[in-house]
This record gives sequence, structure tokens and C-alpha cells, in this order.
Amino acid sequence: MIGDVLKRVRGRHTLDEIALRMGVHKNTLGNYERGERLPEIDFLAAFSAATGADLGELLVSRLEAGGRALDGLGRATLRDRLAEPPASYRASDAGLVSVPTAAGGRASVGMAFDRRWLEDQGLDPAALLAVVVEDDSMAPTIRQGALVLVDTRVTQFGGDGLHLIEQGARARVRRLQSDLGGGLFIRCDNPAYRELFLAGEALAGLRMLGRAVWAGGGL
Repeated sequence: MIGDVLKRVRGRHTLDEIALRMGVHKNTLGNYERGERLPEIDFLAAFSAATGADLGELLVSRLEAGGRALDGLGRATLRDRLAEPPASYRASDAGLVSVPTAAGGRASVGMAFDRRWLEDQGLDPAALLAVVVEDDSMAPTIRQGALVLVDTRVTQFGGDGLHLIEQGARARVRRLQSDLGGGLFIRCDNPAYRELFLAGEALAGLRMLGRAVWAGGGL
């Protein structure tokens, strides 16, 4: 469980000590350790920077605690945001920032993006997640195996376009289009996959994980 991992890493340090390093309230860390809430991605990044813990291990533990495989990813609503991006996201000497990346059942922080480019796009490095598309449902727009950069600040429906959504136990990139009656069309760019329309209670079971802002992959 992610709470056990957090307590193990904290070791003999008190909640007050680690919370002070991170710039959060000790009750926030305490809630996560007791399993009362699941930590968000930016919190885990800050915890990693404050303690030296492996962010990949923290991400995997977080996802397992949510009862989902890594492609489930979980929400990144980014409550309790820090005043500035945690150290693991800050620009390197080369002007690059590392973004947590989920692929093939594992998590890492090895994907780097140009800081200036991200800023020009209006993106916050602390709110980004990179995921690998494991099927051809969005081809030809997004090829199977392509990397998709997701802005996790977008957690509410209301805008059409490509988004990372969670339905059931899986997260998928899909094209969304709102219906005037309050429903939502969920489409794949690959015509071999059927369109879905959700409304009412069915729509309430859908979670928005973020907006897809960039995709890249092999030719």
C-alpha cells in the first residue's frame, strides 16, 4: 500500500519534518499514510524530492493502491498544489524538465521536455503526465505505442477534443464531444472502434484525467 511506502521512506523523521520540507500540512501526509486518501502525482513528486525516494516506485504503489493496473493511472486533480513545481520537475541546466511517464506496467521520470516550449504552450510541468497508447484505437491521429503528454489540470468535462479518461478500471485517450442535452460522445479516430454516448448515471461513472496536448512516436 502507498501509505506503508510513505511511512517506510519517512523512517525516523516526524510528520512535521517531512511536511515542512515539502511545504504542506502534516495532516495531508498523515492522511495519505493512514490510507484515508490517495496522494496525487504532484504530491508524490514533492515527497520524492524531499526524501530522495524513487518516484517510479511511489507511482506504481499509488496505482496499485487504487486497485488498477498502471494503465488505469488514477486521477490527477492536483488538489493541495504546491506554490511552485517540486524539485523533480524543475528545469535542469540544459533547460529540460522531467515528466512522469507510464508505459508497459512501469513508471519512470525519464522523459524530458524543453522548459521554454512547455511554457509557450501554457503548460505547468508539475501538472503533466506522459502515457503510452497501447492500442490502435486513436489511429491514425495517435499511433499505437505513441507517447501522449497529458495536462492533468483539466479534470472537468466541458471542452471538446482529445482527453485521457477513466472508465471502469482502464484509462484511454478518446475524442470527446459534448451533446446539447448534457450527454457526451466518446469517439475513437480508428473507424474500427464504435462510438459511445453516455448520459445521466452512466456519465457520472466517467472520470476526466486530463487533456491530451501532444503526441509523438515512431514512424
